Amino acid sequence: MWWIREKVIDLYGKSIGEHICNLTIPHNDRNDNLSWIQNPDGFYTSKSAYSWLSLKFQSSQTFLENHLEAQNAPNKMVFQGKEDPAIMVWERKPPKEFVKVNVDAAILDGYVGYGVIARDANGFALSSCYGFNDKTLDVIWVELKALSVGMKLAKTMKISKLIVESDNVTLINIVNKGENDITILGRCANKECTILRNFDSIRFNWVDRRSNVVADLLSKLAIKNKCNLNFNMDYPMEIHNLIISEAIK
Repeated sequence: MWWIREKVIDLYGKSIGEHICNLTIPHNDRNDNLSWIQNPDGFYTSKSAYSWLSLKFQSSQTFLENHLEAQNAPNKMVFQGKEDPAIMVWERKPPKEFVKVNVDAAILDGYVGYGVIARDANGFALSSCYGFNDKTLDVIWVELKALSVGMKLAKTMKISKLIVESDNVTLINIVNKGENDITILGRCANKECTILRNFDSIRFNWVDRRSNVVADLLSKLAIKNKCNLNFNMDYPMEIHNLIISEAIK
C-alpha cells in the first residue's frame, strides 16, 4: 500500500503533505480509531472538553490579571499599609512526562478527611479521590495518611514519574530525609514509602496552602459526606470551578 501523493498534497498542502507521505502505512490493515488525548482512557466527555477549553482560553487572561495584581502588591503595602491577601499563588505545573499529585488532610469535629488530586503537565485533572475516618489523630499523622493515599492513587494510575506535593513542611522534610530520620514518625513514613519502588522517579515538594486548595476542599468534602470516593474525570461539581480557575504556570 502507498499514499496517493497528489491527493494528499492537494488536500493538506505541500509541507504537511510531504510529511504524511513519508509515514509508513502498516501492512496489517488496522482500522483507525478515535482517541481523546485529554482523557487518560482516550474517551471523550463533555466535561473534559469543557475543562480543556476553559483552561486553554482563560489561563492567559487569568495570568495577566494576577501578574498585574502581584505587581501592585508593593504599592498597596506602601500606600495602604497592607498587602492584599487575595493574591493568587500560582502552582507550578510538573515537567513533561510527570504527573503531579497534591494531597491534604482536614480534622473537624472529631472526624478526619483526606483529599488527593492528580494533574498532568498541562494542568488537567486526571484523577482524584477523598477518604474519611472517624478516628481523630494528630495533624502530622493525618497528613502522612493523606500522602499514603496519594501515592496509592498514583500506583493505580500506573504512573512512572511522580511529583507529590503537600502544604505540611514537617511531613515533606521527614519524607525527604528517608532512612536518615530515626524518629517513630520517620520510620512510619519510610514504611508508607515502600510503595516508591513502583515509580521510576518521584519527588516530594512543599507548597503554600494557597496552592493546595483543591486537595484541601476534597478533604473537607470527605468529612461533610462521611464517605470514601474515587473518581477520574467525573470529579464533584463542588471542585469543578476551582479546577478550572486555579492558575497553573
